[in-house]
Amino acid sequence: MVRLRYGNQKPTFESIGKYAYTDGDDAIDLFRRYGATFYPSQEYEFSLMLARDENNEPATLSLAISKPRQNGKSYAARWYAIWAAVIEGKKVLYTAHHGATVRKMFKEMLQVIKNNKDLKKELVPGKKGIYSAAGLEGFYFSNGGCIEFATRTASGGRGGTFDVIIIDEAQEYNEAQQEALKPSTIASESGEPQMIYLGTPPGPDCHGTIFKGFHDKAHAGHKGVWW
Repeated sequence: MVRLRYGNQKPTFESIGKYAYTDGDDAIDLFRRYGATFYPSQEYEFSLMLARDENNEPATLSLAISKPRQNGKSYAARWYAIWAAVIEGKKVLYTAHHGATVRKMFKEMLQVIKNNKDLKKELVPGKKGIYSAAGLEGFYFSNGGCIEFATRTASGGRGGTFDVIIIDEAQEYNEAQQEALKPSTIASESGEPQMIYLGTPPGPDCHGTIFKGFHDKAHAGHKGVWW
């Protein structure tokens, strides 16, 4: 008999602030009807992404998640992007270091949306709901929400302003890329955008600095970033 191994579902270290409530359970219940399956660790991550304060605002604007490779670090964020855009009408940017990662995430979300009629019917009618050209991938919904995709460079992102920015492969994220993304964080309709950083423990050849800085601050007791 083969025994399934799920690994450690609890963080070995965390630094999380207080929050009033989370919509995580409601979101997970909804998406399970659409075929999503979450490990306990991903359920917990989802609950933190959807944590809210007493004013119904995000309880944190900076959440960093560090997991080893091939452990589903972007799975909860995929569904969070869909929730934010379809349910809350927010503008979401998903960005990664490698173009192949961006394209893979777009294709995975495309399958989810096309295979679920409740999500598909929320798209802008006609051919304006889905853009699939490389470098211009995006989903656009009738409520004004959207999910756009971009590979990070030192010269900029998609050029719009966003309410949620998901930084995948965050261990490679550096100051030049952060400066290039700043225009995407200005004039967000919801105020300062929420930033979700998804990364793996950096190796010796990794040149990113932002994610490591968050790690060091969290372990030193700083409360500005949830880790």
